[in-house]
Amino acid sequence: MKAKHYPSRSVLFILFMFVNTVVNAQTFFETAKDDGIISFSNRKKLSQIKVSPSSTAASFGYYFIKSPSQSGLIGNLEAKAKPNEQGMAVLVKTGDLQPGLQLNGALGYRLYNAIDKFFSAFDFYIRPSYKLDGYSILDTLRAVSGSEAFYKTNKSSFALNGLMNVLLSPGKTNLYIGVQYGLNWTNNGDDLDDISIQTIHPYPGSATQTFFTDIKQAKSGVLRNVTSHPLKADLIIDPGIKLDNNKEATVRLGFFGYYRTNGYEKKYREGLGICFLNEANPGKIFSSIGYELPTHGPDVKIENRRKDKGMVFVTIGYAIF
Repeated sequence: MKAKHYPSRSVLFILFMFVNTVVNAQTFFETAKDDGIISFSNRKKLSQIKVSPSSTAASFGYYFIKSPSQSGLIGNLEAKAKPNEQGMAVLVKTGDLQPGLQLNGALGYRLYNAIDKFFSAFDFYIRPSYKLDGYSILDTLRAVSGSEAFYKTNKSSFALNGLMNVLLSPGKTNLYIGVQYGLNWTNNGDDLDDISIQTIHPYPGSATQTFFTDIKQAKSGVLRNVTSHPLKADLIIDPGIKLDNNKEATVRLGFFGYYRTNGYEKKYREGLGICFLNEANPGKIFSSIGYELPTHGPDVKIENRRKDKGMVFVTIGYAIF
């Protein structure tokens, strides 16, 4: 299981300072693992930077649509980098770098005001993805063949998914729905246990005291390739709750939730939180904060169930143009 990282008070303060946010500035929120799948735009071209302080991920996205108010071609390109897999707390504490890179593309078609205007927008995408992750692994089984138990490696992953984004506007409430399913040729790195490796030294002049040096973060277990078929589902509810009494104010409070399957084991993740929505000004900073519940399912190890308390996460982003 992943280590639990909680944002500091200063991060939460910054998050709420930038409450003037945007509903149409791709995307509205991110998950704890930065894999949100809802993205809508009311502009022909839009680029955006997103930062997740709790997971150290930073990404850049470019989104385009042939015509915002008509049916037509849509697409996007996204690049994401992570200096460390275990999160900001581990990066600051140990300085360990285990960089990762991810490239996503999507090409699809938007049906505008579909089915008697009940579906304000209905987007279909084919979404290929490439991911390169760096791992530090402690695999004790390697010692049997005379290899080093601790080693570092890079692993590539490929995915091909079908993605659907739907905007429902039956009344004053807007509902944003995202569903993604496909094939992922990847590895089990996310499911290996996080451990700390330390070198123990005797304390000078003492027969009983010791001290630790060379603290390293690693994954424990056998790293292997797997073929998975994960299901992702996102939901955003925009009930029209304004955060300002001004009649012209457009900043509103939204609520989100998501569901994830492991794809090759019976492990499931859910999360929920709040985000800030603003249709009028897509040049503002946007933000979201959420909580991911402990991973559950029959394939979750008992020891991991005991120590997994869930995870608080935040995302801050900015629309460039």
